[in-house]
Amino acid sequence: MIQTFNLIDNARLHFRDGTRIHGIITDGGQAVNIIPQTAQAMFSVRAVKADYLPVVSERVVKCAEAAALATGTRLETKVQRGYKDMRDNMTMAHRFGEHLRTLGVDFLERDPTAGSGSTDMGDVSYAVPSIHPYMAICDIGESMCHQDTFVEWANRPRGYQTMLSAAKAMALTVYDLLPQPDLLAAAKAEWAQPRP
Repeated sequence: MIQTFNLIDNARLHFRDGTRIHGIITDGGQAVNIIPQTAQAMFSVRAVKADYLPVVSERVVKCAEAAALATGTRLETKVQRGYKDMRDNMTMAHRFGEHLRTLGVDFLERDPTAGSGSTDMGDVSYAVPSIHPYMAICDIGESMCHQDTFVEWANRPRGYQTMLSAAKAMALTVYDLLPQPDLLAAAKAEWAQPRP
């Protein structure tokens, strides 16, 4: 198991920027003075684009196969499909932004310093035109999601105001799409374009 982790760590150098591989040992034995009969690990593999994910996943499996070959052990793998990357529809995003401006909300259209996460909204965006805006509830450096302080910021007036502004802008965007066939057609046409 340790050799698998070492090989994956060595392989990271060869992946495209933005690729993430997270692993944990879920069963490494029950006593320190014996070699466990079985060991298990779980890895989460993420790529910026969904079409690159199989390349990374295959390499992770090959690392495990190489470790098994080197140690004379038997390997069993189970690959589960994860989430796809987000295909933001800029036709819809621009309309959402117009509504934010009307509500008096300042925002960046794109923030290259913002990270990305995993969400099933990416899968939705491959099926229909979609947006997944991120809106700040605190200043840069004060907190990040998955931190305890993020909960505190979400429970403050700025967090609630941001939530309400986002909900209003989203509702108004949908309200625009339904009775405006040209806007809806533009969103669908953008969605149908092949991705670079």
